[in-house]
Amino acid sequence: MSGFSYPPPIFLSSTYNPAFYLSLDPSGFISYAYAQTLYVGRNDYRLSYITGITLGQGGANQALTLDGSRNVANINSLTASSITAGSMSGLTSLSVSGTLTATTVNATSDIQVNGTSYNLTQLDRVNVTTIGTAQASKALVLDVNRSASNIYNLTIEPNGTGIVCSTLKFWNAAGTASNTLAHMYYVGVQEGGATASQAVVLNSTKDYSGIRNLSCSWTLTISTSIATPSITCDTIAKAGTITLSPTTLNLNPTTLQIAGTALTATAAELNAVDSQLAPLQPRKRWCLIHQEV
Repeated sequence: MSGFSYPPPIFLSSTYNPAFYLSLDPSGFISYAYAQTLYVGRNDYRLSYITGITLGQGGANQALTLDGSRNVANINSLTASSITAGSMSGLTSLSVSGTLTATTVNATSDIQVNGTSYNLTQLDRVNVTTIGTAQASKALVLDVNRSASNIYNLTIEPNGTGIVCSTLKFWNAAGTASNTLAHMYYVGVQEGGATASQAVVLNSTKDYSGIRNLSCSWTLTISTSIATPSITCDTIAKAGTITLSPTTLNLNPTTLQIAGTALTATAAELNAVDSQLAPLQPRKRWCLIHQEV
């Protein structure tokens, strides 16, 4: 028994080799306590672990044994601090609290990271070749300067708040970026009021004021759809003849000039010269006949 010293054997048996067994005392003999661990009683509960085993198939309360191809299936859940495998397939769920390293992941459904589902079929969209350069069917990733190029077309939602940029540039006809193109004429426009170097934009009533000089190379039509159209301006100039053909022309100036000479006569006084001479007859007196208008 353990704790006692035994005399050495007379001879060493070729069958029994103490090196094959654990020695619990300095004599080199097997102890009774250890011998008990080498055998299992016929009623030992542990025998049920190896009863009805199917090689390569997991079973409840049974020992797990590999089949001839070193495979095992039908495992419901497996927990380990570390798993190294050439491939893993057929899993309905894989939970990893640490780091998952894989050369290839084939998933038929979404993968969850921290409770958020991700569709792996769209994972290729972040496989960007050059950061800062737009690619078809790829995510747009800005470079270190927060810039992106090679965008073919960009549409902004009509209900958006617009673009805020102090140095917005466009491509000109020469193929270079410029911020001095005609688009600058449309920045800071005053609706209904003239502003130097700005586009003409009518206000909500389609009115506009403040133009200093207006030149027209063809026909200027003021209105044909309102009863009393009007023009308010300081000077109307044209080389050649100006033709006015209204039903009634109402001139109401403070000073009326003709060829630079101011007229001092009133309209009533001008009507006085609208007369005609009576036909002259021999030995007859002539007189002015006044025609009322």
